[in-house]
Amino acid sequence: MVGTGTHAAVILTCLRSHPYEHVLEWLTRLEQVGLLESVPQAGADDLDFSGNFNRAALAAAHNARG
Repeated sequence: MVGTGTHAAVILTCLRSHPYEHVLEWLTRLEQVGLLESVPQAGADDLDFSGNFNRAALAAAHNARG
């Protein structure tokens, strides 16, 4: 479930049957013992993919396909 670049929202979704506070506690403990490493989220990450696209460029590419 946790791999390189796994977003916290993915982990929380996979463990949604557990209280949010418990998941955060588990992740904190895993980080404390060196099994996980958290890194700051890059501003470019957009889980719903709504903000990373130039819509005009996508439309032009789509129209150019024929």
